[in-house]
Amino acid sequence: MDSWRPVTKFWVGSQLYIATTRPTDVEKILTNSLNKSPFYENFNDIMKDTLLTAKVSIWKEHRKMINPSFNSKILNSYHDIFINYSKEMVKFLDDKEGVEQTDFLRVIWEKTFDAALDDTIESKRLLPNLTKLNQTKLITREEILEETSFMMMAASETAAITINTVLTILGIYSDIQERVYQELVSVLPNMENSPIQEELNRLDYLESVVKEILRLVPTIPFIMRYADEDIKCDPYVFPAGSNLIVPLVLLHRDPEVWPDPEKFDPDRFLHDEVGKRHRCSYIPFSFGARNCIGLKFGMMVVKVTVATILRNFEVQTVETLYLIILLRNKPIRRPGTTPMGCRELSGRCGDGGVINSQEPNEDHSVNKSSPASV
Repeated sequence: MDSWRPVTKFWVGSQLYIATTRPTDVEKILTNSLNKSPFYENFNDIMKDTLLTAKVSIWKEHRKMINPSFNSKILNSYHDIFINYSKEMVKFLDDKEGVEQTDFLRVIWEKTFDAALDDTIESKRLLPNLTKLNQTKLITREEILEETSFMMMAASETAAITINTVLTILGIYSDIQERVYQELVSVLPNMENSPIQEELNRLDYLESVVKEILRLVPTIPFIMRYADEDIKCDPYVFPAGSNLIVPLVLLHRDPEVWPDPEKFDPDRFLHDEVGKRHRCSYIPFSFGARNCIGLKFGMMVVKVTVATILRNFEVQTVETLYLIILLRNKPIRRPGTTPMGCRELSGRCGDGGVINSQEPNEDHSVNKSSPASV
């Protein structure tokens, strides 16, 4: 960060790339430039013409058709599905009692994928509008399959990575994990009854923790758009034909916006603090008309799963925050995922003791040398 300039340009062959971390520039880019950079053409074989990579003309039509499937009523209908799969994760962890380390990432990915598959194939609630539109020939069967496959992959993989990262980082900072647990006890006093959506909406501190983790380790490292016309960002003009980059890792660590940016501090996302910042200083789900369609869905999945696990277990890890940040975006299917331990706390259910864990660094900063073993 010390050597990074807020606006930087470079050339790759004949292609001009401009990167900016100024929130006012970011808002103009993501509001006015809806076409994705040609860079995304590298993923055409996988993504095809889905919401992530499609040209604006296709994206507008597909987004208009899919939006109704993500309204509040339908999102709330997913709730029980993820509660059930979260309980399956708890049962899996119960069966792992006495095991020092568990590959959580693989387990979480399998469960979130199963949940997405269940909802898409069995309950048929994810894209009901597309099915109807197919009958009127407004969208082809192939396009429905492409969008459905992409959403299943995006929903399961990004949710799994985020849940794993949240649990791992809370395994480092036991005091913050305890604050999350106390909020869960207050809002969800009886875990025999599955939490309802209204209760999940009251988990403000857990949501602040998730948001702070997405600030430090965003799911995607950057957003790229193509400038169809000149964009004036005083004192510069980003010319038409250039590739515009918003590097989220740097945007989310601008010391002028985020004091002590390497520090893990969920209090940054308390209501009073959020109002002090530009709305494009924090955009883990992008911004504007072409933002992530599943941002509310994703937050619900993460909160349901983390709440269910932490209401039953205390999570511990041997990693450091610095190492987690370095390895954050490695592919989910690569071996050697983050080693993490999880021990059931019967005391949390009312009839046992509490496991003591090592205290974290006092300032919750990124420690590049000593392990946060517990």
